[in-house]
Amino acid sequence: MALTKVRGSGLGTLGDGTANDVKILFDGNAQDYHIGLDDSTDSLTIGLGSALGTTAHIISDANGHVTQPLQPSIAMDGDGTGATSFSGSDRLITEWTSFHTTGISYNSSNGRFTVPTAGKYLITVHIYLYQNDVFQRLHILDNDSTFVHSSADYNNSDADIGQDNTLSCTVIRDLSANDYITFTLLDGGGRYLMLAAHSHMSMHKLS
Repeated sequence: MALTKVRGSGLGTLGDGTANDVKILFDGNAQDYHIGLDDSTDSLTIGLGSALGTTAHIISDANGHVTQPLQPSIAMDGDGTGATSFSGSDRLITEWTSFHTTGISYNSSNGRFTVPTAGKYLITVHIYLYQNDVFQRLHILDNDSTFVHSSADYNNSDADIGQDNTLSCTVIRDLSANDYITFTLLDGGGRYLMLAAHSHMSMHKLS
């Protein structure tokens, strides 16, 4: 359906100043979308379907704060299983427990964080190591094979053996739909990994 050009100073005003939701509905074949004033929250809303207040995609409030409640994101802590001894091979990190997730899925059997849609993602990870010794490095991998980013090396001296330390990475990565991220500790000898409340990871779609 084509829009009709309206001559004059403007298109007029939608709504009558009373407490009523006012919207423009786009009636599509497969999906409907709306733009409107959600009077219950005094916000301008763009969303899926015909009803304001449900399946909102973009919300702008009276103070100009814009939110995207369905933007893919995830944040997790170490699952608190305690210290895990490992050596002799690179160590895939799988001991996570979620306290927030929207869209991004996590598979604890293979340590994969899978994104639902293409875009630029901010990825952060912070690992706490307990009573570690010798060489340490944390890697972020894209689809198990593509190196994305690594932490600075941590190499204990003899005097430091048995001390705790942390490794951290932050990177922005272009990902396609159904790509996944994993976190791996590079092998460097016997050490202990501890994922507790002070180990964290997060991913958030920026654009």
